[in-house]
Amino acid sequence: MRLVRGARPRGLGVLGGIINPAVDALLEQAIHEHAPDLVHIQHTLQLSARLTSIGIQAGAAVAASVHDYWPICQRIDLRRAGGDGETCHGPRAGVRCAMCVSHGQTGSLATPLKAAARLGPYLLRTQVVQGCYARAHRITCPAADVVRRLANQGFDAARMVVV
Repeated sequence: MRLVRGARPRGLGVLGGIINPAVDALLEQAIHEHAPDLVHIQHTLQLSARLTSIGIQAGAAVAASVHDYWPICQRIDLRRAGGDGETCHGPRAGVRCAMCVSHGQTGSLATPLKAAARLGPYLLRTQVVQGCYARAHRITCPAADVVRRLANQGFDAARMVVV
């Protein structure tokens, strides 16, 4: 069974793109019906960061394919907001994410005060999304640079492979 991205739950802000009980229920139903040996996660954006845990709890091996920097970057591409396009060196537990998120139409970086007010959800987002991918038995990546950047954020390089 193949799950596709669903509508984002409303009212969850930053967490709405990573927590989706409806998607969790679909995976639980599919696992119950098909008893797979392997759950392969292509992405969790607008799906659910619980997919890995659900697969493991069901006794399946879990593989995650990382196609971009979503596990460590709210913006997906590790580029800072604000038009300068500089590469971010990682979320620093979500602190950089709170600073980077764009506000309004300008795309400018958040002021420190606004970033502090938004920090909680980004700290949680970083922990939840990284935890989802980190629990996978194997992570496939398209390039050695992705492996290096994930390892720099605490991922186990021994469980990652370049494909």
